[in-house]
Amino acid sequence: MELVAHRSNTSARRLVRGWATLWLLAVPASAVAVLLWSSQPPEPFPAEVVGSSVSQTDEGPVGDVRWVDEAEIRRVRSFNLTEEQITSGTVLLVNTENQVRVFDSSRDSGPSALIVSVTAVIAFLFAVVVLETVRGFGYVRGTGQPGEMTPEQVEESHAFYWRH
Repeated sequence: MELVAHRSNTSARRLVRGWATLWLLAVPASAVAVLLWSSQPPEPFPAEVVGSSVSQTDEGPVGDVRWVDEAEIRRVRSFNLTEEQITSGTVLLVNTENQVRVFDSSRDSGPSALIVSVTAVIAFLFAVVVLETVRGFGYVRGTGQPGEMTPEQVEESHAFYWRH
């Protein structure tokens, strides 16, 4: 009889450890997935530089760029350009919040590895705190020995947990 109870207790512990491990992996993975999904960079589209419109200003070369938008309407607008864009004759543009601008790889690449790592660490720490709270660990006034304090002295309203 004792052997059966020991086996069921061992399998219950494995199940709890399995769920705890899953929780500790799923929360950070979910947080990183939400971060990556919500900060997807806009999709760049090509546009043609009108070579005859390029002129030099105090801020650098400026020229007209033409493209066809989603509604199949031909658009023309002036942008600050680089010498490389003028030489190649094409520019990558992005449409962010109904504002067309020149694609900048440093600005439009999505979150950095540092931000993804910090998000994963914070989510992991949150998962650990939730797991330990569910297990009954928390700040307890006194030593936590049964009968040391009355339940009224350690109620939630006093910001302490009663350890069972």
